[in-house]
Amino acid sequence: MVVDANVWVSAAIGSEATHEASARWIAQQVAQSGPFILPTLVLPEVGGAIARRTGQAERGDYWVARIAGLAGAEFVTLDVPLALRAATLATRLKLHGPDAVYVAIADMYRVPLLTWDRQIHDRASNAIAVMRP
Repeated sequence: MVVDANVWVSAAIGSEATHEASARWIAQQVAQSGPFILPTLVLPEVGGAIARRTGQAERGDYWVARIAGLAGAEFVTLDVPLALRAATLATRLKLHGPDAVYVAIADMYRVPLLTWDRQIHDRASNAIAVMRP
């Protein structure tokens, strides 16, 4: 399963409305060693989002290290073929660039994308399986 950055951020920040569901889902998946398929993009997205929202760089660093060290995680690098595939999805589905990267990876691996993003749900669910935690 591809896991969007917003699920990790939600799990990290207790004040998020989706915190409990995200934290529970991640804990269950980590206990089972995933598997997770993640773009390398997830690392700066999660670290930056957590640091911005909490004002704590260390907390962002903690979650980056936690995700990078996950057993069962496969990281996908954004190379030119993947970027072109994501760009096509971004234009066809009218998605933000980073969101299209997650959709492209889910499509490429033929696995669901886990996200809280309503726009991804609305625009990509005809192309891939999109789920919430």
